[in-house]
Parts: sequence; C-alpha cells; structure tokens
Amino acid sequence: RPGDKDAAARFQGVQAAYEVLRAAEDARTWKPA
Repeated sequence: RPGDKDAAARFQGVQAAYEVLRAAEDARTWKPA
C-alpha cells in the first residue's frame, strides 16, 4: 500500500533528524560554551 511506503519514509526522516539532533547535543556537551 502506498500509505505504508509514505509512513516508512516519514519514519526514516524522523530517525535521521533525531540522529542529527543527538549529534549536535553531543558536540555541544563536549565543547565548553
């Protein structure tokens, strides 16, 4: 079903965005602001 494919793509996008945010948080933690 096309809806499933859209949902899977959207989920992958959310996962990728979460990875980027987590990496940014780690970078901010390791770098004294």
